[in-house]
Amino acid sequence: MKFRAKMSEVFCMRTLSSIVSTVSKLTKLCVLRLSKDYFYFIVLDDSALPLRTSVWCAMQQAHFFNEYKLVGSPEDENEIYLELSPDLLASSLSSLRVNVSAAKTMKIKLTHKDTPRLTLEIELPTQTNQSRLCMHEVPVHVIPHRRWGDYAEPPPFDPDISIEMPNLKILRNVTDRLKKVCNFLSVLASSEGRLTLNVETSMASVSTHFRDLEVLKVNDTKPGPFMTRVDVRKFSNFMTCEQVSPTRVVCHMRDGASIHLRVEHSDMTLSYFLTGVDE
Repeated sequence: MKFRAKMSEVFCMRTLSSIVSTVSKLTKLCVLRLSKDYFYFIVLDDSALPLRTSVWCAMQQAHFFNEYKLVGSPEDENEIYLELSPDLLASSLSSLRVNVSAAKTMKIKLTHKDTPRLTLEIELPTQTNQSRLCMHEVPVHVIPHRRWGDYAEPPPFDPDISIEMPNLKILRNVTDRLKKVCNFLSVLASSEGRLTLNVETSMASVSTHFRDLEVLKVNDTKPGPFMTRVDVRKFSNFMTCEQVSPTRVVCHMRDGASIHLRVEHSDMTLSYFLTGVDE
């Protein structure tokens, strides 16, 4: 079982650092799945039985890495699954975000000293035009083959409505305030392109309305608007995806059941699944 990769494009280093930072805001543990053509960050909802995916982030390795060598176990499937702390990985990549204009290359490899770990080597220049090497090691746990099925790609999501989200920076400011009022948030979407965020307590009801949003799909057999109530903090955490500068963010909703938030950016997609909660 071997893995080694090299990255030298400034934009790709910045994007990877932002993606990992975003994932670290959504979970304390995730699984890095390495395959021939893609690499993934996967998070399971441990509170659900059976287990289900809460985060699925897929990236084309050829877009990010100049070199990419993988020997999986078993070799005929050629994949590796590693459980790790995204916060530790984000901290290791933070120098790319601070000195990204100066970073020359970054190498990642799977090593095994006393325990398995991802070793990162980031080459940075100095004022004397000589390179210096910044090294980090992130402990990982190798997921055995018998558990790979737990991290399979989520089944297709069949929503009642799909609506494009407003600017995430604006949404983040709104949800940061709403979560101080109530623990739960009602998300309403209509076929007219309206999105409403509402929180209610015994003392007050607060709503924010967005209009003229693009509706990509709607179930004409059901009367709208469609509404799902979710954990406001989980919904708010998703807004950190703003830092990856997505080209599009879409909210797919099953009325009263669940929400699938999908981020699209170049050769990367990130899906965040929220289960509805009862009043």
